[in-house]
Amino acid sequence: MRQLSATLRGVRPFALFLPLFALPVVSGGCDVGLDGKRFDGGSGGATSSSTSGTGATGGQGGGGSGAGGGGSGGGVSCTLSDELDDARTLTACWTNAADAEGGANGFAQLGIDGTGYLVTRPEQGAGFWLNQRGPYLYKEVTGDFAMVSYITAHHQADENLAPTVDYNVGGIVVRSPPTGTETWLKYEIGHVDDGVGVGTLAGSTVGSVSEHLMPYHYEGLFRGRLALCRVGASVLYFFRPNPEGPWSAEDLQYTAGAGTAAADFPASVQAGITVSGYAPETPDVEAAFDYVRFAVQPMSGPDACVSALNTLSP
Repeated sequence: MRQLSATLRGVRPFALFLPLFALPVVSGGCDVGLDGKRFDGGSGGATSSSTSGTGATGGQGGGGSGAGGGGSGGGVSCTLSDELDDARTLTACWTNAADAEGGANGFAQLGIDGTGYLVTRPEQGAGFWLNQRGPYLYKEVTGDFAMVSYITAHHQADENLAPTVDYNVGGIVVRSPPTGTETWLKYEIGHVDDGVGVGTLAGSTVGSVSEHLMPYHYEGLFRGRLALCRVGASVLYFFRPNPEGPWSAEDLQYTAGAGTAAADFPASVQAGITVSGYAPETPDVEAAFDYVRFAVQPMSGPDACVSALNTLSP
């Protein structure tokens, strides 16, 4: 069973500057339980504008069945949100950045397991930093949106233990389509570094210049729900460690400017998942994603994000 910490913490927003666009929401879907059983998980988010794509490779490194429908959809119904319980969607509905752009893949393992999780492991040294693109499975999203995933970034040998190697984490990334330099925001959880140990981190890169946006938080936690919400000229970060506790406005306790250059995102961005082994040591992280859900709609501020997250992952 992939367990969650029972510790309740506040939701923490964090802001950067981006432009405003909007698309409607189409809902539907359910959650995949932490023990593989299904429970009511609210909306499945917005419908994708296309069922085609370059596609990711399913089942690399033995992580899944490797079944795929191909770039044209192959009979798979593609929506923007994905419950990650059908390996065919990995090739039919997602884009692996390595397939689209060339270069190192970064995924040592990528596939759907028997409990409805996307299980990933990184290659040594793989990760988003400076001009290096990390392992990345993404979809294109236009305008304001919220995205959320339940992620457990545990030790490869024991899912009840945290990774031990620095910057062995799993997370979500919003990225500008590449133009020769890297511009992205990321939110990750797992083993950060020996100074802090296990927790969450947020990072920003603009024009291939990277920095961490805030001190590491939620020390000791290596699983939980991570969310990014694009609100006009900002991107807000949200975290919720316990699936029993709802997202709520009173949990928005951490508010501060990013202290970094504005991420000059275009109207349409890439949004997806990553796993990092950005260290010289052999990676020991396995990042498992229960689902990735989107709501694409106008967002007026943090309360609108919380409302969307309540629907996506109550």
